[in-house]
Amino acid sequence: MASKRTFNAKNLEALGAAALAELLIEVSGGNAVIQRRLRLALAAAEGIDGAVQDVRKRLTAIDRASTFVDSARRKALVADLEAQLQAINHRSDRGR
Repeated sequence: MASKRTFNAKNLEALGAAALAELLIEVSGGNAVIQRRLRLALAAAEGIDGAVQDVRKRLTAIDRASTFVDSARRKALVADLEAQLQAINHRSDRGR
């Protein structure tokens, strides 16, 4: 039997929604990629239209960006694009 301190979904669920929400806000502070991912999850919770709109909005913003992505920013951009891809794949799997 796993300890109550083991980092797993069951133990995190036991913390409750309010505690988890506070932790997410705390750990996402200053991390734009995580904040966008959380906003995308909120949009997806409203339905597929909200998720589609959010993904389109983010991809349009990335397309319009004119800054050069150096090696320091590359990791964040890749994480952002992967989050968008996960959202697209997740929503398309649920829509079937």
